[in-house]
Amino acid sequence: MAANLAVSVEKFAYFLEKMQTYNLNAATLLALMCCNVFGVTFANDFAYNGAMGPDHWGEQFSTCSGKHQSPINIDSVNVIRRTYPPLIPDNFGSQTIGAEILNNGHTVVVRLEYA
Repeated sequence: MAANLAVSVEKFAYFLEKMQTYNLNAATLLALMCCNVFGVTFANDFAYNGAMGPDHWGEQFSTCSGKHQSPINIDSVNVIRRTYPPLIPDNFGSQTIGAEILNNGHTVVVRLEYA
């Protein structure tokens, strides 16, 4: 009986692992589909010339009303270069148990939930 239970638990754990991979793959596919569909819909929110150019950015985006937007001139002669430690991703080895996909109008944000 104990051997059968161990095999059943092992099979269930394997099934859960495959479902997590399937869910992550499905979330990735859904995110890519959202990029394709919504990218066409929202592709003209801003431009660099014409009716959606920099002169009109402030109408939809208050932080771009002529004081804070690029381009900026970075004088490479006076740049202070710094070395930073390498980035260490959080939860890189963790298993995901869920995901939330959000279309913010310019990109798709995927928030993963970890075990």
